[in-house]
Amino acid sequence: MGLKLFPGNAGGDLEADETRRDRFGAYFPRVFAYVQHNTGDEAVTRDLVAEAFTRVFSMSAEPKEAEYRLALFRAARELCEGAHAPAAAEECLTPRERDIISLLFDAQLNRGEVASILEMEEQAVTSELVRALKKLRAGIGASTVPSFLRLS
Repeated sequence: MGLKLFPGNAGGDLEADETRRDRFGAYFPRVFAYVQHNTGDEAVTRDLVAEAFTRVFSMSAEPKEAEYRLALFRAARELCEGAHAPAAAEECLTPRERDIISLLFDAQLNRGEVASILEMEEQAVTSELVRALKKLRAGIGASTVPSFLRLS
């Protein structure tokens, strides 16, 4: 009787286990960064990341890579909903703008993938990203930079 490495693999298929292990290794850092950004709590982050992978690994069919990535980040986003405590620099952003920035930079998804997860047009993702970055740039002034980092 073998050790079952991942949930959802009733047949004990070693190839499926290896695929899941590879995907876990490839996506864990990105999912962790995304969830950590949204929760700000490492213990909660670990639990939510484990739950996101469990949901995707327990899907009845093994999805193709692109479908897997989208399903994983959709699950992570659903689990994080309402858990976001924005950092001081992000207070000027809307929840959607924070989500776009986090999915692009923490999760390292492309704009098309972000558009699919957020169910919006890719052009709208780009527009909101530009708007959010302008807000962040305007909000980061001399008063928000620590004195030891300011140029004299």
